[in-house]
Amino acid sequence: MKMKTECKDMIVMRAVLSTMQRQVKEKNEEIARLRRASIVQLWERERQKVLCEVLEREQALKEETEDKTAQWMELKEKLIKKLKAQEEEIQKLRLKEKIYAKSLSRLDNQGLKEELKSLRQQLLLTEKDLRDSHSEILMQQQRTAAFLKGLNTHLQKAAVKQSSGYYLPSEDFQYICSQLDVICRAVRDGTLRTLPSGSPEALLTLPQVTFRPSLESKAPSTLSPSNTPRAGTARG
Repeated sequence: MKMKTECKDMIVMRAVLSTMQRQVKEKNEEIARLRRASIVQLWERERQKVLCEVLEREQALKEETEDKTAQWMELKEKLIKKLKAQEEEIQKLRLKEKIYAKSLSRLDNQGLKEELKSLRQQLLLTEKDLRDSHSEILMQQQRTAAFLKGLNTHLQKAAVKQSSGYYLPSEDFQYICSQLDVICRAVRDGTLRTLPSGSPEALLTLPQVTFRPSLESKAPSTLSPSNTPRAGTARG
């Protein structure tokens, strides 16, 4: 009788132990499931945070680029007008110089000599101003192109973030980078007014610019937005 009671107790204890082991296993599985869900939620929150930061940075870069482009266009228009006025002044001075030179060949007039000397000095100063204006345009083109090239690099760093093996580019990332390439090429070549509407071209390295105008050369032709001095010749 005693043996039967002990056997019965053993069976009950084994059943209770089995039940407890099953419950422990279920609890462990539940804990693991909750842990995985928590990690997924944290990852999603981090992803949304990164996405918001990228979009905000991208918008700021777009606005900064548009502002710099507008400033460059305004400066370019002013410089072109200044160059045109200087070229016209040089042409007038050259014409006066020729007229007075012919007069001096026939007359020995000290007053005409002095005026011719003054005209030549004025011509030299005007040509110097013209060279300075050309150099200023080239310098502005290089600075603006360098700014846009750096902006493109910052945009790529801001728009793509690597974390735990995944990449998160913004929707307009490729489009904005390509447009920056187009603007940079146009600024470098002095053709910002005539930006192409087709596919953007790859950004080229800016060459060194050497500007050596000659006082003996003829007055440069009147500039227009399509023939503004270029910052060197591009090398593919």
